[in-house]
Amino acid sequence: MNSVLTALLTAVVAGCGATAAIAQEDIPAQADLHSRYSEHIRPLLENYCIRCHDQNTESNVRLDTLNPDIAATTIDTWTRVKNMLDVGSMPPKGKKQPNSDELDVLLAWIGGSLKRYDADHKETGGDTLIRRINNRAYANMIKTLLGVPAQGTEAFPKDGQVRGFDTVGAGLYITTSLYELYWKSAQQTLDIAIPDSESQPEIKSATLNFKAQNSETAKLEQYRECLKKELKKLRDDPTHYDISSIQKFLNRLSIQAPLRKMMSTSFVEDAVSAFYGEKTIKTVTEKGIIWANDPKCIAALISAIEAQEKQIKEVLEPYVSDFQAVTLSLTGLLPELWLNSRHPGYYIISARLCIRNNKYPLPVGFYVNDHIVRSFMLCDPESAPQTYVAKVFCGGSEKFSIHAAFPTAIYTAKYRWFHYITNYLIALYGLSEGQAQEMADRFNQFHVSTENSGDRGNEAKGADILCSEFSVRGPIYDSWPPPAAARIFSRGMKAPPSRENVEEIVKAFMKRAYVRGDCDAEMARPYVDLIMSHYETEKNFVKAVKFGLTAILSSPRFLYLGEKQRTESSQRKPLTAFELARRLAYFLWSDLPDDALMSSAASGALLDDKELTAQTQRMLKDERSHAFRESFTLQWLKIDKLEDISFSLDLLPAFHIFLLQSAKEESVAFFSEILDKNLSVMNFIDSDFTLLNGCLAQHYGIPGIVGNEFRRVQLPPGSHRGGVLTQASVLMATSNGMASSLVRRGAFVMERLLDVPPGRPPPNVPALDKIKVTKDDGSPFTPRERMAMHRENMSCARCHDKIDPLGVGLENFNALGSWNAKLRLLLPMPDKKTNARWVERDADVHGAMLDGTAYNGPDELRQQLLKQKDQFASCLAENMMIYALGRDLELSDKPVLDGICARVEADKYGLATLVEQVVLSDLFRNK
Repeated sequence: MNSVLTALLTAVVAGCGATAAIAQEDIPAQADLHSRYSEHIRPLLENYCIRCHDQNTESNVRLDTLNPDIAATTIDTWTRVKNMLDVGSMPPKGKKQPNSDELDVLLAWIGGSLKRYDADHKETGGDTLIRRINNRAYANMIKTLLGVPAQGTEAFPKDGQVRGFDTVGAGLYITTSLYELYWKSAQQTLDIAIPDSESQPEIKSATLNFKAQNSETAKLEQYRECLKKELKKLRDDPTHYDISSIQKFLNRLSIQAPLRKMMSTSFVEDAVSAFYGEKTIKTVTEKGIIWANDPKCIAALISAIEAQEKQIKEVLEPYVSDFQAVTLSLTGLLPELWLNSRHPGYYIISARLCIRNNKYPLPVGFYVNDHIVRSFMLCDPESAPQTYVAKVFCGGSEKFSIHAAFPTAIYTAKYRWFHYITNYLIALYGLSEGQAQEMADRFNQFHVSTENSGDRGNEAKGADILCSEFSVRGPIYDSWPPPAAARIFSRGMKAPPSRENVEEIVKAFMKRAYVRGDCDAEMARPYVDLIMSHYETEKNFVKAVKFGLTAILSSPRFLYLGEKQRTESSQRKPLTAFELARRLAYFLWSDLPDDALMSSAASGALLDDKELTAQTQRMLKDERSHAFRESFTLQWLKIDKLEDISFSLDLLPAFHIFLLQSAKEESVAFFSEILDKNLSVMNFIDSDFTLLNGCLAQHYGIPGIVGNEFRRVQLPPGSHRGGVLTQASVLMATSNGMASSLVRRGAFVMERLLDVPPGRPPPNVPALDKIKVTKDDGSPFTPRERMAMHRENMSCARCHDKIDPLGVGLENFNALGSWNAKLRLLLPMPDKKTNARWVERDADVHGAMLDGTAYNGPDELRQQLLKQKDQFASCLAENMMIYALGRDLELSDKPVLDGICARVEADKYGLATLVEQVVLSDLFRNK
């Protein structure tokens, strides 16, 4: 295998090629820049800037000696000057300001100089450099090709990120050891997808049947015998029939709640009253009607009794005799099945269940080796239990079980599980804390029980279900050989191992894996030779083919999005139809193109704007677009690593794992809602709605929302919510796990909403945790006061003067995103008298925008951000372009970016329009 890997690495070096030639379009000459600087720029700088940024400046930005030739040593300073002029924060308010024409001259010169530098040093001219597919896409592509989940991917190292995105080629490195992991993964997956044996593996099954002859069965038999006697009396002498005898029996009958819902104990009254069109039998008798003298009414009553007796015999008795009460606990894995098929594949899990003695629906799940594979709400049935089924891919020797379907953190939380489950139940059912604690107590059981006849004390006290059958069977194949094997071995697995057959197999597989219209013999020859050589040695045709396919799936053409780049500096190399199809599928699905997209590429129609738009719209409606919705949202909002934050349970007892999971899901659901309805992207800044489940609604203090499912909710007045900035996910991600961080939140606004780099701390600056936390009297400083002390160092002030005023307006939101009217300050030590960890202060949430405009609190902050629509739209578009292109944007890309933003603005800033314009852009198509 090492020789193969060495060859593959050599191919990478040869296949990647050099970076694209430098674009020269619309880039000013260096001599022209020098002339303009002397004639126009230097006088403007002296008039408005140098008087504060000379040898006497307290900042580290000196403009009197700044070299006008932008170089590696000056580019950061010139970029910062441009950013400050762009947002209007320089010159500061109260100082002499340039007029709009003068400002345009300054910005145009700096922008041209930066373009010149890019062209000379790093400009790609709009070409996306070759990039490796990320782990998410690899798993999806392998499953698309082979029909089974990719194996061994858990050993892959995490993908690197650039600008926060894992689609950027510069962050997706590759090593010899990673190639070995790719080889092993492909090999293991092919072994599952293409079995060596010609015969189909035996389907094995394991079943738990529950038979429980108990007191309920005896009661139903007694009830049915009583009905037979009453039926005989009614038929023998209807005029003297005493209805009270059967009514007395019905009133004494004690049956569990699930059974009562499956049978009627008022059917006698119902039959009589319905016959006369009355609501109750009482109203019949009050009208003086002697129903027992009416043969037709008696006939209707006889029919009702016969129907009830039939219901008991055919439905209730089998139901009661075939079901056993099974208690589900948090840590219990009962009932439990083991199946040792030893054949990886898809297995069918099924169970016939209903809840027994819980007043609330119960979240229940199928588990395989402690990992949930399907969850469902188990309800008290109206007519009969339901059969629940799941199809899951397994290794063949697993433990299958049913138990309460709570997130796995419950089971690993040790002594915190009761806290977690209580919070979960409150959100799920809208319970009070006392009700939730009582219900949580029911899960603190661990036993399986069957009722003993007449002994109510032996009933299970936990959250019981009634289970009739629990079974698992597999491996299940829709056809044999499996679809992947049948597609790859088009002539059959028993066909002669001729070179012609092998070449046909290799070409067809490469066409799908590499996303090509065709594969010629020259491209296929190395892999055909590899397979034939392996066959000559091993004499096993199927294994030889799998060896060759493993090499294809480990090759650069599969692992890299290789796209031909320009050969001449004056001409870009537009993507071919198939290259465009692969880039589009990678962008929206993190997967290979489907048949429809391949067909569009094969015909050349995909290169047409209308067809490309139609394919984009189709793909966004496909469930595979969840990959884009989730990964882009989480990475753009920097909430993809929320789990890495260690939240203090002692300081933040309201934290629970369901809150963290729900917070991330809210942001993804919110993004999807805006995308699906093509709503304005300005909803990301401020909105009058969000997507909530019961957990987050409780967290936000919004009543009337219960359950796990997310739904659109109108935000009530005074909620202080709206847009992504006040979503729990962002507020949690911009905390330190104990308290809020105005620095992180301010930096988030600058970087992710306004596209203004907050800057890196200069060297030798004292860390914020070195700043005093308490005053001389022992009371804590507010975050605002501590930051003021931090800014006394002028090196710190140059960044924090911009960052802090943007973050201070969010200080009413704590580290979990909860709203507090007062500012809660963490004490360095618990109070000796009260043992309190926090002290409350009035919150000063007055802040300022980058241009100095004042605001007060989060509501006004959002309104001020809304006034910068163009800047936010450009920021969002740039982030989406980086995600889609797999590279950072350059100055020469700005005209294309501006064009995208203009067209999005013309369509009311629709998010779906933005996605379409990204795809239609010259940069995406490399035109």
